[in-house]
Amino acid sequence: MNKRSTEEWKDIFDIALTKFKYNPIDGNFYYRKGLKYKKEGDLAGCINSLGYIVLGVTIDKKCIQIHAHRLAWYSEHKEIPYKIDHKDRCRSNNKSTNIRKCTSSQNAYNSSINVRNTSGVTGVSWDEHSGKWLCLVSLNKKRVCLGIYSDFEEAKDVVTKFRRENHKEFSSC
Repeated sequence: MNKRSTEEWKDIFDIALTKFKYNPIDGNFYYRKGLKYKKEGDLAGCINSLGYIVLGVTIDKKCIQIHAHRLAWYSEHKEIPYKIDHKDRCRSNNKSTNIRKCTSSQNAYNSSINVRNTSGVTGVSWDEHSGKWLCLVSLNKKRVCLGIYSDFEEAKDVVTKFRRENHKEFSSC
């Protein structure tokens, strides 16, 4: 979210909900009223370059883009959390069962595997110096070293256990 206050966002979201209707089962928004090029009941929004669905709302002749997952949460809970996580990591899946409020750290715990990862397991990497598998995991914005292991499966199990115990429902393993 940008520099608008929470109260300003609530006002914007309230206006948006007069224009769009949220379906929590399929996670989509639909037009409430017909517009020049859209009929009532038509699917609303488009996918942006980051994979999120965005909706446009015109207020005082200014178009404001709203992330659909934030409006969906507001529609169901009447609150605007700092962060919202997509449980399945699919940024366009805004079903009410798939979105949850979270902290920045929790959101990071549930992130997809980094494209530079070569082990296939988040938190496990090959350490050239030791010739073993290094286990590094984040917890509360700090790096935690879980050790160095000769066996990849052992390293994987250590990281998986740690993430399940500490990242709990936000663990992506």
